[in-house]
Amino acid sequence: MRRALAAVVLAAGRVLLAAGAALSLLLGAGALYASSAAGRPRVAAALVRLADREIEGRVELAGVAVLPGGGVELEGLEVFDPDGHLVLRLPRARLSADLTRLRAREIGLVLELDEPALLVDTERDGSTSLARAFAPTRPAAPAAPAPPPWRPTWTLRLTRLTVRSGRVAWRDRAGALRVGASGLDLDATGAL
Repeated sequence: MRRALAAVVLAAGRVLLAAGAALSLLLGAGALYASSAAGRPRVAAALVRLADREIEGRVELAGVAVLPGGGVELEGLEVFDPDGHLVLRLPRARLSADLTRLRAREIGLVLELDEPALLVDTERDGSTSLARAFAPTRPAAPAAPAPPPWRPTWTLRLTRLTVRSGRVAWRDRAGALRVGASGLDLDATGAL
């Protein structure tokens, strides 16, 4: 009986090891494809389709690259409001995750933005072009009740946010510039 049980446990371990190896190969192949000259525009197009389904605005993305440490670099990201006005331009954005504190139910994010430009127009109804661009295409579901106190919670920590040479322009309803700044640099952290 013990011998049969040991054989079953050994076989299950081998199956799990093979499945883990296959998953690693699949993820590695996906990262290699996303980093290749042929795959980069296809992955970018797939991400744009996904984003366009979720928000009212329109997204354009020149390319996606997988960084050596496992992060992702977006190249030429532009977001437009539903009327076609540019609201966000990110020539280069890098995002990486810090998963060293998963046991503590905490995920860290590192976000680096090079030369971002935020262009916000105040609409006739008082809303902003930025809010209209990122408005969800589907109405939100009713708010769920608060989780019971025994249920574990997760923390999303902004380990580091770095902005270099940023620019902001905010125009009022008449089109006059109300807030404008350029050459902005920011280093920040936070948690949610």
